[in-house]
Order: sequence, then structure tokens, then C-alpha cells
Amino acid sequence: MTLGLSRRSAAKTWIGAIAAVVLAAGVSACGSTSSGGSGEKVELTFYVGVTPTLTTTLFEQQFAKFQAAHPNVTVKLLDANNKSAGSTLDSLIVSHRVPDVMLFGGVLTQKYVNSGVLHGYDPSDPAIAGLRPNERQTYKGKVWAQYFSLQPQNLLYYNKKVLAQAGVADIPKTFDEFDAALAKVKAAGETPMASAGQSTWPANALLWSAISTKFQDEPDFWDHVCKGTASYSGDPAFQKAAAQWQKWFKDGYLQDGYISTNYPDDQALFGSGKAAFYPSGSWTAAALQKLPNAEDFGVTVWPTVTGKQAISVNDNGITVSAQSKHKDLAIELAKFLATGDGAADLLKADSLISAKTDPITWEGGPLDSQIAELAKTLPNIPHFGGTMPVQPPLGNYRTPLTSDLQAMHLGNISPDEVLKNADKYAADNKSC
Repeated sequence: MTLGLSRRSAAKTWIGAIAAVVLAAGVSACGSTSSGGSGEKVELTFYVGVTPTLTTTLFEQQFAKFQAAHPNVTVKLLDANNKSAGSTLDSLIVSHRVPDVMLFGGVLTQKYVNSGVLHGYDPSDPAIAGLRPNERQTYKGKVWAQYFSLQPQNLLYYNKKVLAQAGVADIPKTFDEFDAALAKVKAAGETPMASAGQSTWPANALLWSAISTKFQDEPDFWDHVCKGTASYSGDPAFQKAAAQWQKWFKDGYLQDGYISTNYPDDQALFGSGKAAFYPSGSWTAAALQKLPNAEDFGVTVWPTVTGKQAISVNDNGITVSAQSKHKDLAIELAKFLATGDGAADLLKADSLISAKTDPITWEGGPLDSQIAELAKTLPNIPHFGGTMPVQPPLGNYRTPLTSDLQAMHLGNISPDEVLKNADKYAADNKSC
């Protein structure tokens, strides 16, 4: 755990180094902006994390539409998840190869604004003015990202057939109800919950269970944590959440081999009908709805300590590089994908909700409809990876927390130690 925290401290120095390199690169790139209007051949690079639903083929189909209207332009995809190709954004920045256009969650926007990576949008542009206000994409008085979608995060998928066979009649809202449902499923000889010990989803779920209530009842809780007048280890909601995960580990409520499982193997296990519950985000709906047994699945939000529910949404934004040699075309590509003809296909593929004030609509499946209804009827709270009101951003803590959950699964660390490590992270990274 100490190693994980020291890496976080080192990250500050790393980001500072990136900023210096990028600012230097920005000076050398001045005056190189081109619209490509002379018919010159232009290559734009687009950076995104390819997933089982947001596939390379899907993006290339959207690029083809854009290229048809701009025949002198070729768009090249850079996959953020292809680490072996050295295509992580930070490595591209350091090597002066910042992509022209980038898609990532709002949690990263401020980091890259401060590093001099991003080019601001004109707030009077109708494509920007038509988006819902978002404090994470609007920073230092400028708009830095086209915030085009809401991505529900704290979802709990369930298999109706498995639950019925186990005698679970009601979908759980509280931890105690969830624990009782898991016990019934195990007693019936089925796997209660699919998850991935090598992924950050267990860490996400632990945080959701406490944070969903905190955002509604104690929105100033993180101010107190930042100032040292409150702590995760001293808070009943976080204590309950951590202790509950330890109980689930001990009671065998996760699949065999959980600790070595990664995404998307856990999703495949759930999709095959071999588990009752699966914590994930909206993108899983798109995958499940394509399966032959799609009618077996339903979706709700992750249970909380008190049963007071909310839906946690991440905001995906499309940004343009300050170092792009073709900013005008890069902005056109960003607008095409965020709010133009390319947007609907991306929204549908990942079961996303349009962030336009006049939303882009698309024909979805039953899980999409259930998620949309949850987003409409439940309080919407920011994803905990955000910058406010959670300080420091807990999204940065998921990796060391995942390591702690693995250790707790093996019996090497207690729930109290897990939360005390979170307190140490908060103290080492406070920004109040």
C-alpha cells in the first residue's frame, strides 16, 4: 500500500515534467495551425480508449463519414488501451506527439488544461452553447471539452432467472438486503456475484455504496476530510461498506478465481447466465442486449448502506490539442463526433445519455430504457473521479484501493486498515 501512495506523490512531479515539455512544444508549434482548405493532405489523430462496445470498427465508420465531407483528411485512431504500443497520453505528450483530438472523462480535463495540452472552444459556438453546463469541462473561464454524454457508472445488473430460482423476489436497495439476496443465491448453488479482482470495479462499488448517500446527506463531508476534521475510517457508511466487502469475500459470494479475473472476463461470465449480479456501468447494457438470453437481464443502481439511492454519472468530453497543426479541422472532427452526425452511433453503442440540452435520441433496448428511467427519476450525482465536491478526487485512488481489496480478499489486511490507507491518501493529496 505504501508503494501505491508513493507513486501518487511521484505523479505530481511527473505531471510537472509533462507541463514543462508541453509548454515548450507549444512554443515551437506556434503559427502552424492549418484548416486544410487548400486541398493539402491532412492526417488527424484521434485518441480514445477502444472497448468491447466502442470498437475500432465503430470509430472508423464515423471517420469515413467525416472524411467523405473532407476528402483531403485522413483520421488515424490511437487506442488508449493499447499500452504495448506506447500510446498512453502522457507518453505521447512527453514525446511531442499530442493527438489532435481526444476523448476522455471530465476528470482528466483540468489536469491537461493545467499542463498546457488543450485548446479552448469558442463558448458562443452553437455546438458548445447547446450542451448542458458542466463545471468539469468549463475551467478558468473557458470551455475545454465538448461534454457530449452522461455515462451512468454505479449500476448493478442482475439475472432475473437466477434470482427467481434462488427465491429472491425483490431487487435489493440496502446492503443488508443485498447480503440476504447473495446468501440465497449461494444456497441455491449459483454464483452470487461476478466481478474482477484485477479491475477497479470492486473499488468503485465500495466507494459508490457510501458516496451515493454522502452526496445527498453530507455534501460537505469531503471538505471536512480535506481539513482533517473527518475521516473515512471514522465514518459509519465507509466502515459498513468496507466490512461488507470483507464479509462477501469470506462468505464466497464472488466467483472462483475472482482475484485473478479481469474485465471483460467477468462480464462474459455474467452474460453467460452463470451469476446473479454484476456491478458495472451503462456500456454493459449494450453488450448484454446483443446476447441470446438478453431478456434475462435487468438493471438497477448499486445498493447503499441506508437504501437512499442516486445515480452516479461520468461526463465524457471531446477535446482538441493546443499543439494541433490543423486546429480548425480538429475542431470540426470534435463537433462531428460530439454533437453532429457521428454522435448518435457512439451514444447508442455505449448506452450513453446525450448531454445536449436538446438531447440526441436513438432507439435502444430494454436495459437502455431502464437506465434512462433511473437517470430521470433518481438524483444525479457526479462520478467520484471528479474534482468537486470530492477533494482529493477519489477516482485517482481506485488503483491503490484495488490493491487493498485484493489484500483483504487474501486476509492480509482489515477493513479498518483499508480505510486508514484512504485517510493517508487524502492527507497526502489534499488541496483545500
